[in-house]
Amino acid sequence: MESINSRQSNLGLDPKNISVLFSLGFVWWAGNNLYALDAHALFQKFPSKFLFVDLAFAQILLGIVMSLTIPTESLLLFTKSGSDALAEQKSGLLTIPNLKRAALLLAIGFFHITGTVLTNSSYKLLGSTSTLVWKLTEPLAAMVLKRFILGENTSFLSFTGMALVLGGVLLFSKHTLVFATASPIVIANLCFPLRNILTKRDQAQSQYINTKERFLLIQLYSLPFCLVALLYKYIMVGTDTDSFQSILSNAVLFNSYQFASIALLERMDALTHSLANTLKRFTGIILSAIVIGDSFVTSHIIALIMAALGFPIYVLGKESDDKRRKNMRIKLFSILKVMVFIIIAAFSASSAFWKATGITNPKLSQKEDLALRERSPSEEFRLETPMSADSAFAIQRDSAEFQSARKQHAILILERYVGKKISYSSYEEALADAGDNHGNLVWVYAALQRLIDFSGSLICETTKEECVRNSTFAGRRFVHYRPTANLLNTRRAFAYDDVRDVLQSGDVYLYVGIGIQYLFRDTVKWDDLSPGTKIETSVDTVQYPADTYMFLNLMQKHRNPMLVRGDFTLRTNQNAGYHYGVSTGCPSLFINQAVRAGRLLQRKYDALKSRVGDLSLKIAINYKANANISSFLLDVLNRYENSLIYAQDVEDYGKLQQMGVPFDRTRLFSDVEEWMQSLSEMDVAFGVRIHGNMAALGTGTPALVIAMDHRVLELTERMRVPYVTTYDVRLVNGVDVASLVSEVGFNGEEFDRNRCVTARLYEEQMAKYGMEVHSTLRRISSIC
Repeated sequence: MESINSRQSNLGLDPKNISVLFSLGFVWWAGNNLYALDAHALFQKFPSKFLFVDLAFAQILLGIVMSLTIPTESLLLFTKSGSDALAEQKSGLLTIPNLKRAALLLAIGFFHITGTVLTNSSYKLLGSTSTLVWKLTEPLAAMVLKRFILGENTSFLSFTGMALVLGGVLLFSKHTLVFATASPIVIANLCFPLRNILTKRDQAQSQYINTKERFLLIQLYSLPFCLVALLYKYIMVGTDTDSFQSILSNAVLFNSYQFASIALLERMDALTHSLANTLKRFTGIILSAIVIGDSFVTSHIIALIMAALGFPIYVLGKESDDKRRKNMRIKLFSILKVMVFIIIAAFSASSAFWKATGITNPKLSQKEDLALRERSPSEEFRLETPMSADSAFAIQRDSAEFQSARKQHAILILERYVGKKISYSSYEEALADAGDNHGNLVWVYAALQRLIDFSGSLICETTKEECVRNSTFAGRRFVHYRPTANLLNTRRAFAYDDVRDVLQSGDVYLYVGIGIQYLFRDTVKWDDLSPGTKIETSVDTVQYPADTYMFLNLMQKHRNPMLVRGDFTLRTNQNAGYHYGVSTGCPSLFINQAVRAGRLLQRKYDALKSRVGDLSLKIAINYKANANISSFLLDVLNRYENSLIYAQDVEDYGKLQQMGVPFDRTRLFSDVEEWMQSLSEMDVAFGVRIHGNMAALGTGTPALVIAMDHRVLELTERMRVPYVTTYDVRLVNGVDVASLVSEVGFNGEEFDRNRCVTARLYEEQMAKYGMEVHSTLRRISSIC
């Protein structure tokens, strides 16, 4: 009776089966690549720590269901003919295995689920492109394991070929090679060959089980280990049903390509399948890079060519019989690879063109969302015409409560924090209200142009005494709108007599962006911390001046809200007895008017991974004169010849000139939109100034903040902005900025979700006083 293996080899590439082979091959190729891309998107959308466990469970469970529902006689299977053979197969499947075989099957299941979970986690840690590149080393692991476990001979050519593949993979990953992120896929590449070796041993003991049934057994014996991992995940982080539908669709793609692979194995010999699998992986790498926006530099091209050359050499060393057939397939495969690398070269040249010309690649960003509007110099800080509200908020604005609040309140703007008028006629006038730090212009700009629809509100731009003389304001309560920064200073008290007078009159003092000034050195030792270490400070260590406690007690007594800039300020105030605060971050979070700004920024953050080691990177260095950080920032300026250094006050600008920093490489802006226009031309922003980095994000440029105190730390954490602290041991001369930014990471989906939640908080607070939020906030709040 003909064996399954001999039947496979005799099948070859029968022309009669060409349509079936083409269909299965397409499902195999498309399913695998769509699974990889979908897994990448899945982990970007849902940042849960253990989502890869849920995904593995869904893949196993759906694999069992598909195995049970696919008919025995189908395109996916070859079965032995005759009722006796079928009875033997069913008996082999259903019989309870002896202890030795049960242990073997459990070992197969363990390696299968471990490899699956680790591969899923790699899509989270490395993304789809890098994961697919590392998958190229799986044959190397199989070759080594078979040599030491099965005693198979390995030719010099095979070792040479795999050495080229490994060298190519390491070259491709040299700039981003971190053990913690690469180790899961490396271990996964060991697990799958071990699974296959043990499966071969089981095949010898159960030769009447067909491929579908063997696949079902693997899923069943993987299930116990998967359930243990799932239980651990639920204990650690609980349940999460939001991602269920996305996980299920990904599991369908996963099992579709798995079953197609099984069917192809039944219809072609191992050599043909191996070559086709390699081609699938290379095209998958290219497709992933194009879709996600990972651009290839020269080292990436060389790395992939090395790996591509290694595979034919590896196969040449493995296959010795039927030389003519082997040579024909190797030549055919080489031609296909040449075509593939023509595509790579074209894609790389296209990417290089966009970078060289300074034009924004339309695949990497949506220009219409991030472009700054044209304006004349006299339009500084002018309020924009509001767009129509979305239906959900329109209902809220039409409510009786909202209309009642609108009739009661008027917005009073008269203090230095925002100026006596909304439209400034000169830089001097704006800076007088914002303070000497030009960064304050950024958050004032955001507070006046992104939070409130002033055109739909009743505004008093002088004093209350003057406004009430107008009958329009008679009998109204006033909302004293105060975008304010460092009011809660632990080292200096402030006069709050005017606040007491306002609250006692029945008006509301609406502080926006208020926060605590608190240095790290007050609570944290100046010792090196490990990369990524989170600084935790107890609010019990914070002591306000006596006047500040009296101010907070007054605000608590009148139940007056404050929109504070972060959770540290919120908890500190709660510890002091004030409980009407709302943590909203800085208004600058909404400078970028793109509804899904995080998604657009994610593409640019990901693109930086391909710029590691590239000293032509254009870096916007947000500078502050400080003994602990200045020399480090100047080292970055010196090494990256296209970088610029941005000062935010005249004093720092003068110090840069005194140190001999070239005039043409320094910037100091007094106009926010000109500042953002300059930042939009850079590849990444980096430095200690929070508002310079927020302005960069506002125009679509990735940023990494260096937090020097709790003020900046709580802002970055609240707004989901990537950051390191000045304690971070990675901040040394010679640091690769693109590598550091990529290592810290950015979660665009979480950034967008957080912006939406924060926009809704603003809506809720402003609606209490009949105030309409800006159209930008209304659009952003509609996506969650």
